[in-house]
Amino acid sequence: LLRGAHAGGVPADVVKARPSAVSPELIDAVRRRALDPTRRTDNSEFYIPEIGAALTDVQLAESRARLGFAPPADLVALYRSVGNGGYGPEYGLLGLEGGDTDEDGQTAVDLYLSFRETDPDHPDWAWPEGLLPIADLGCAMRVCLDCSDDAGRLLLFEPNVLDERHLTKDALFPMAETLSDWLAIWAAGEKTWRTVEAALAARGDQPQ
Repeated sequence: LLRGAHAGGVPADVVKARPSAVSPELIDAVRRRALDPTRRTDNSEFYIPEIGAALTDVQLAESRARLGFAPPADLVALYRSVGNGGYGPEYGLLGLEGGDTDEDGQTAVDLYLSFRETDPDHPDWAWPEGLLPIADLGCAMRVCLDCSDDAGRLLLFEPNVLDERHLTKDALFPMAETLSDWLAIWAAGEKTWRTVEAALAARGDQPQ
C-alpha cells in the first residue's frame, strides 16, 4: 500500500509563504532540544539523524513546484530557523526538498507525491490533496500536516486498520489542532505518543 516514489532564477511568488504563527520562543525550545543528540528525537537511543541545513529559498521554491502548493508558514519558519528536518517527535521530522529523509531516502515531498499516485492493486486508494506526511512513527504510521487551509491541522495516518472494506480516509485520524501544539509537547520533554493514543482512542482503535 505504501509505495516508493518514482521518480536559474526563482520566481518571487513561489518563495512567498503565509505569515507564520509559530512563536520565536517555541522555535528556540525546539532548537535547544534538537541540538542535544541524545534528545534529538524520541528514539535517539536507536537512531540519531543529522539535522538538515537551513531551508533555502531555492529548496522552498522546488518544494512548492513539486507539491503544487505552498508548504505551511509554520513548517517553513521552523525549517529555516532550526533545520530542514532531522529532529522532532518520534523518529523526527522529514525535510522538504534537500532535507532529511526516511529510511528509504524519501523527503516529505517525495512521500506526498508517492501517496498521490494511483495504485491499480488498490483502486480505492486516494490520498487527499494537500495532506503532507511530515513524520514517521514506525509501523508505516505517519503524522501528516493538512496544507489545504490556514488552520494547519495534524492528522495521523494509520494504514494498519485498512482492509478491502475501508477507504484511505478511514485510516486518517485527527491528532492535533496545529503543528505548534504538537511541537510544544515535544520541546517540553514530554512524550508525543500520547497524541497518537488519543487520536486512535477517539475512533475506537488502539496503537499497533
